[in-house]
Amino acid sequence: FEPACLQFHENERMVKTASFQQVRQPLYKTSRARWRNYQRQLRPLAGIIGYPLETPVSITAVNRLR
Repeated sequence: FEPACLQFHENERMVKTASFQQVRQPLYKTSRARWRNYQRQLRPLAGIIGYPLETPVSITAVNRLR
């Protein structure tokens, strides 16, 4: 895990997409559990890679660093 991934919004590299403004915003709590809306669709992939959907790394890592 690369801790700098959580500070992606601080990267000054040029962004050439329609969502360039979103790229510059930090992670926010309102999106933390949105993955659950897709839990049924994600379950087969999670099984293939051996990843438990109940504790997503992104949320755990973000909470640990805040």
